Amino acid sequence: MSIAPHNPVSHANNDIEYGTGGYYQEDISIKKFGSISSRHRFVQKVFCNLTVMLTLTGLSCYAFMTQSNLKDFSESKQGVHLQYFCIAIMFATIFAIICCDRVAKTFPTDYGILTIFTLAQSYLLGSVCSTLSPNVVILAGGACLGITLALTLFAFQTKYDCTGAAGFLCGALTGLIIVNIINIFVKSSSIQLFASCAGVLLWTAYIVVDVQMIVGGSHHKYQFEEDEHVFATINLYLDIINLFITLLNLLNGNNNDD
Repeated sequence: MSIAPHNPVSHANNDIEYGTGGYYQEDISIKKFGSISSRHRFVQKVFCNLTVMLTLTGLSCYAFMTQSNLKDFSESKQGVHLQYFCIAIMFATIFAIICCDRVAKTFPTDYGILTIFTLAQSYLLGSVCSTLSPNVVILAGGACLGITLALTLFAFQTKYDCTGAAGFLCGALTGLIIVNIINIFVKSSSIQLFASCAGVLLWTAYIVVDVQMIVGGSHHKYQFEEDEHVFATINLYLDIINLFITLLNLLNGNNNDD
């Protein structure tokens, strides 16, 4: 609800109400209607972007698993170098969004960033899937899809505000990264199992938080601004991809034990 010291003559009588000191207030229903409409467009844009990105990533994984020439290339020296290049591209795009947010808020550079980020991530994930059993990849993908859809529906309809847990989740993520680094040297299957289970819980929580920050609303403490569709899309995309990778590690570890 906004208050402005202007002459209310240009407004329709049913659009305003007079307050103290000669100020007037815009009709709250009109203000809310405009805000809700704008937020709906933002949500639609984010989820449309996300659908395209996940589709391209899924097609890349399928291509690497079914085409032997792509698998051979990913395992070659040039393919490994390309993986390092894609990792650098991913970090570069993230830093560009954080440090130069105007680049991600103007057309067409915003969609250019999403395209470059998606292509880099798709190649990396396709290279990973080419080394694993197709059954493990399909099972992890199906589980990831089901979990994501269920959590998205929950985040949309629940009245509980989970966005305040973002700080706690950041601390938990830092701890999980430290545990995984330690396990590189320890190489304990028990620690790997614990880290994978904790990772599944962590990324599912992140999905709920980020979806609520995208949806916004009066009962959410934190939310993305409506010009941050690139940052919001990449956040949710990485949540889903990290959940998928964690499920891959969990299922592949159990498969190797068998």
